Amino acid sequence: MIQKGNILEFSGGDSQGRFTVTLCDVIYSDPATVGRSTTVLNVTSDRWPKDELAIKISWPGSGRVSETDFLEEAEKTEGKWAVNHLPHVFYDKEVVFGKGSTLESVASLFEGARSVGGGTRTIGVFSE
Repeated sequence: MIQKGNILEFSGGDSQGRFTVTLCDVIYSDPATVGRSTTVLNVTSDRWPKDELAIKISWPGSGRVSETDFLEEAEKTEGKWAVNHLPHVFYDKEVVFGKGSTLESVASLFEGARSVGGGTRTIGVFSE
């Protein structure tokens, strides 16, 4: 659940291993379609204790281009000018939902329904 005070644990994917973030105040919450919204919160982290951080958690539709792909493309731009217009991203991860996920479980409540594309959630920890 996305709520102030909750602690999220992530696998760092590098030599530094796991780290946690503690959720603080909500900066932005999109009141879009339930289950497909974006929430941005201030966070603190044991990995970056002196940095002012935020986390963006979004549940985009399965047909949208992932934000991870956009970040990778920005890194490829000549002179990396696009990166100069983005916040510093400390960590990003795309989580794919499959069998047994909440999205799949909800779809099973409706006759003949299915979870299209499995769905993803993008999580980014960043600072300006």
